[in-house]
Amino acid sequence: MNTLNKNKFILGTVQFEQKYGITNFMKKLDKKKIFKILSFVWENNIRIFDTAPSYNTEELIGEYSRANGIQNKIKVITKIPEIKD
Repeated sequence: MNTLNKNKFILGTVQFEQKYGITNFMKKLDKKKIFKILSFVWENNIRIFDTAPSYNTEELIGEYSRANGIQNKIKVITKIPEIKD
């Protein structure tokens, strides 16, 4: 039996707030739907979230994690703009 290591999965969050990708024809998701997705991935042991300031999803992830008391149990991978001298 092949077991899946769910700790290796990361949820990308760009599509929560932006039309991104060639097959994404939807508009931005509402907060209720985003929180439903975050609950689903949390229940399925996905604990790492990919974001960036340009995605506008960092606050949503923070709000969800605080509301559910999991802010110290998740990992957030974020990107920052280029730092100039």
